[in-house]
Amino acid sequence: MLTRYITRNFGTAAKKRIGFIGLGNMGSPMVQNLIKHGHELTVFDIVEEKMIKAEQEGAKAAPDVAE
Repeated sequence: MLTRYITRNFGTAAKKRIGFIGLGNMGSPMVQNLIKHGHELTVFDIVEEKMIKAEQEGAKAAPDVAE
């Protein structure tokens, strides 16, 4: 059921702009997967190194949560 939800909402046919807060143990792999499928991500984490890594993978780092 979860696979069907992900495919329907995040599949390759419908590219999305996604804001993502938190790049920890779960967030980083989720961001990588979404980028791999062509989605445009803006990310934020209080640990700057994690945002730098996400930028290197193709995400855009936000300067604060509100962005």
